[in-house]
Amino acid sequence: MKRLSSSVIGWRAFTPLGPPALKMARPRLPDKSVSPVPKGPVAEGGGDARSFRKGVTMLARICILSLGAALFFTQAAQAQSEDSNPIRWHVMGGFNEPTGSTNDLLNTGYNLGGGVTFHQAASPLAFRLDFGYSRNNASQALIGQANSAGQGLQITGGWAETFSLSGNLELRVPLSPSMFGYLIGGGGVYYNRFSLTEFGYGYVCNPWWGYCYLASGNVVVASNDVTKFGWNAGAGVAFRLGNGSQLFLEGRYTEVQTSPQKFKFIPILIGLRF
Repeated sequence: MKRLSSSVIGWRAFTPLGPPALKMARPRLPDKSVSPVPKGPVAEGGGDARSFRKGVTMLARICILSLGAALFFTQAAQAQSEDSNPIRWHVMGGFNEPTGSTNDLLNTGYNLGGGVTFHQAASPLAFRLDFGYSRNNASQALIGQANSAGQGLQITGGWAETFSLSGNLELRVPLSPSMFGYLIGGGGVYYNRFSLTEFGYGYVCNPWWGYCYLASGNVVVASNDVTKFGWNAGAGVAFRLGNGSQLFLEGRYTEVQTSPQKFKFIPILIGLRF
């Protein structure tokens, strides 16, 4: 008699399926709460619907991008047409802030100016001819120095005036179709006049009408003027207004070669180019 292999040692007798097994094997009825997956043409059309939605979304994006590009190039063309005029005039004004040792002698003042700009539309460079006027009142430190000089004066005030004529180069950097930044620098001639006043009273005679009267007020008792070379450097930003004009804001460090110390100030200006 042959010996059984170890693989059938754990064999158990086959038990036929009884009623419990038959009950478990009974097929389950479909759950009506779950919608059956549609088949046929409707189901096959789901992919077409998704493709249609994707196509509409892509078409909308293309339209938006095309509209943005058209607007950008339209503004760029308009900006180029606005810059087509090679000669433009400008006016400007703002405040004038002394810096360095000049800040110890003068207070913050004001600045007025104007000029003309030469620019070719295809070039990033422009040339400006600027005329400027600034005035700063004397500080208390300067008044104190004048009174301690031993001249027998009682200085009560004073001011400094600067007239300038300079040539400057602009290097323009486009920031958007309606705005550009620029670096500016140059040099020119600066005429400085310094005046100190003393409060007093006395007879004042009018040379035109030939009569005199008693008056009081500040009288210039000391003054000095000098013409020197000066240079400036700074930066600004300009906004195109759509009618060929430009609004600009700039600041420039300025140094005049006076002695024994340099005359230094920074005008912060807002201007209109037309």
